[in-house]
Amino acid sequence: MPGAAIQTVLLLKMENTRIDSAAAATPEVRISALELPAPGFERFTFPRYRALLAGTEAPETMHERIAVGARLGDAPVGLAFYSRAFEDGAKRRLLSVMVSPLLRRHGYASRMLALGEALAVARGAQVLTATHSSQMPAVTAYEALIRSAAWSAPAEFEYRLAGKASWALQAAQDWAPFLARLETRGYGSTPWGEISQGDRERIAQMVESELPEADRQFEPFTPEKKVGLLPDLSLLLRRRGEIVGWILASQGAMPGSVYYSSGYVVHSVRRAGWLVGGVREVCQRQAERLGGDTLSVFETSPKNNEMRRFMDRQLKPYSVWTDIRYTSEKQIGATHGEATTAPVASA
Repeated sequence: MPGAAIQTVLLLKMENTRIDSAAAATPEVRISALELPAPGFERFTFPRYRALLAGTEAPETMHERIAVGARLGDAPVGLAFYSRAFEDGAKRRLLSVMVSPLLRRHGYASRMLALGEALAVARGAQVLTATHSSQMPAVTAYEALIRSAAWSAPAEFEYRLAGKASWALQAAQDWAPFLARLETRGYGSTPWGEISQGDRERIAQMVESELPEADRQFEPFTPEKKVGLLPDLSLLLRRRGEIVGWILASQGAMPGSVYYSSGYVVHSVRRAGWLVGGVREVCQRQAERLGGDTLSVFETSPKNNEMRRFMDRQLKPYSVWTDIRYTSEKQIGATHGEATTAPVASA
């Protein structure tokens, strides 16, 4: 790809020249609220938000978001971007903050955050939240930025692992003796889209009267309603016909990915391989339906040590990346400037 590399270098030189020229003529960087769409600022956020900034997507709710931009002359050089309000208007999420590399370490990101906070307060927000990945570029600089702005210390809330769906085909060979034993012990499954009303009633009965209190957070009906499951890639797990667990799948945030938000089996089969067999089966179904290069993404909370051990022991050898996600928050509004301990979210 030498041609692409040369083109990238030339584009960077052109960008730097534009910034240098603007700096020579107008040295002051101006921070201001942006009216969406704001073409030119999209390169200062994640790909999934760029269409909103560029105006190629214009949902009716676009005006409910908050965007703060930095300009050097007429050239966009930075952006802080916030979500719509949630929890009855009390919270907003900082989605991204970025400044052109040549202009970092001059306090412009802090100024954008201060204005974004003031705009959020004016619209009724009381808390700002933010999440970030251990794999994000310049993670140390980002954590220093939010610390200087009096946000809470980052707290781990999610461990993630991703692998190409084709790993399941290799695992079918690697695990052939184990999978054969699993079948003789009565392993079976039903795609979520094919479960019966009787199955639903049985699951409800299990959740209500048979699952330990700590396990009821894994009931499948709430995520089915809120997230929108992929019925062909979600499974009901059985042992000799009896329901013993489930694996739930939804569309991932990254293009070409499937997010497996919940995998649960009852205690009687927890050490018998049912979850291992189910995870391999859903990923094989994903490879067959969507392609072997699509990503299968799994996550768990920091409190779920059993699931994390399973992911590290059984799935990590086939993974293409792992990361830890952190959350931070800041109290604003009436309690402006007071940081609190970030909550630990469950997967």
